Amino acid sequence: MRSLSPPRSLSFYRADAAGERGVAELVRPHLAAAGEALHLALLNLTGDTSECSEDSLESQAAQARASLLEAALALGTARVHIPSIRTYSPAVVMSSEPRIHSELARLYQLATQLQWWNLHLLPARRQAIALAPEDEAQLAIVMRDLARTAKIDRLLDYGWLPVMLALALLGPLYGAPLFSVVVAALATVIASWKLAKLQRASLALSAG
Repeated sequence: MRSLSPPRSLSFYRADAAGERGVAELVRPHLAAAGEALHLALLNLTGDTSECSEDSLESQAAQARASLLEAALALGTARVHIPSIRTYSPAVVMSSEPRIHSELARLYQLATQLQWWNLHLLPARRQAIALAPEDEAQLAIVMRDLARTAKIDRLLDYGWLPVMLALALLGPLYGAPLFSVVVAALATVIASWKLAKLQRASLALSAG
């Protein structure tokens, strides 16, 4: 991997050596974009991949690679004003390993290296602030309402199945076997539609 190492001369635009405080306003948007892109890349690369399919891993690598390229380009633009910034060339970022797990490890190494090189210049991410007790109580109420709504949704999704089974069993008891056949066919159609909908949702998540 070839990095673009900084020259020895100091930048005219760097007013102070104390990190972000000395960065010109012109450069701040590029550093902010680079920091956000690196954060997105690391989010894509730090999840559990043990149960992911090959297609899902390829999509994950493509998203991380795109975020890394965005970060490298933003850092390259900022480097025009601050030569001490270190970054990789687009060719290094876009090259890939043939094995997907090796490629994910390579991308993770690039992302962490870019972040480590420029940590003193990248904007600090805001830390989460603890909620006040009344806000926590309100959030708990909202979460309970969401859980109740989710249970109702699951009931509506699968509650039709026992009803269909009961109707299919009642048909022969009342001398209407054809009714049971119709109910069974209807249940098969509904189940197929539900399964196709679930598969489409899974494919959309994998592609996204």
